[in-house]
Amino acid sequence: MRSDQFATPAGEGQIGFFYDSITDYNIASAGFGDGLAAVNPGEVSFFSDAPASRLSNSNPRWYTINEGVPTESNGVPEPATLLLLGGGLLGMGISRKFVKKG
Repeated sequence: MRSDQFATPAGEGQIGFFYDSITDYNIASAGFGDGLAAVNPGEVSFFSDAPASRLSNSNPRWYTINEGVPTESNGVPEPATLLLLGGGLLGMGISRKFVKKG
């Protein structure tokens, strides 16, 4: 959880949910609200009425509070995604350089 005075990195939010290895098979719910399956206005449920072990090693979930309502932020890109994006941009730059000379 981060204060609104904290400079939030791109792709993250004020509140983060992180899950490591979970071996609990009891039924669980996760989100913002009363924990019941029904989602009321202003509540967010991203996991409901399932074994907690299904959350094991899930990708982080980031939320920012906007006017009292949690809004999901974009997740942090995987390193492989950044590598592919960088390679694509480099390829576009190189091809553009050769097209201008031709």
